[in-house]
Amino acid sequence: MKHISFLLLLLIASSIVISCKDDDSAGPVKTKAEMLVAHDWIISGATFSINGEGTDAYDTYGDCEKDNFFHFTASNHTYSFYENSKVCTPATGTAGTWALNADGTQLTLTPLNGPAQVRNIIELTATSLKATTNARAFGNFVTITESYKAR
Repeated sequence: MKHISFLLLLLIASSIVISCKDDDSAGPVKTKAEMLVAHDWIISGATFSINGEGTDAYDTYGDCEKDNFFHFTASNHTYSFYENSKVCTPATGTAGTWALNADGTQLTLTPLNGPAQVRNIIELTATSLKATTNARAFGNFVTITESYKAR
């Protein structure tokens, strides 16, 4: 009986130690800004929605557009949109500044030449970024949703 009581006590003690173990293996939680600047972001998908009707648009992108990527810097909040190995004619690269709103749900890109573009962030993780842009074209309300993966 002493043997069973000892084993039971040992089992309970070990379960308490295991359940109370500090789990710092994941490291500190990154802010959305930290996740944004941690990687370059290459496009991996796109849809267009006109007046609520959506269509897959990624297949309409040229090969020279599918390898383009964003690079965001933390120090001065600048971004560059680079052509990769397949360059479009004319080239589509651009640069400017970026800002996140207080709750990290909107990313504003202000190119060096042109008006600011607000993108509503649907998802931003360590490996994926998904955002929408709204516009009006020919009297229609258009939503462009683009997905990016970390590279």
